[in-house]
Amino acid sequence: MPEDKTLSIGWQLLFKLNMILVPLTIAWAVWATTSIFELRGFAGQGPRFTSKDAQNLELGIKDWTRMNFPPPSLQADVREIKNDVQEIKIAIARLPQTDPK
Repeated sequence: MPEDKTLSIGWQLLFKLNMILVPLTIAWAVWATTSIFELRGFAGQGPRFTSKDAQNLELGIKDWTRMNFPPPSLQADVREIKNDVQEIKIAIARLPQTDPK
């Protein structure tokens, strides 16, 4: 009799597992099918950009890059370093000249 009970528990587990996996498999299949058809519909709409749109986008990116490169914060740091160097040059010029001999 213990074999029958073990067999019965095995069938119960298999049934419960199927009750979980079958609906999940069906849901996944429906999702995958709808995703494929949505992608095909999207791809069938034609090109996203005309050549003029692409050219305008490229020019816009180039203009933005020219305006923001190097970044303004880096430009400010460079100006500050240049000012510090200039102040050091002035301070060195003010030092008394001594003869190294």
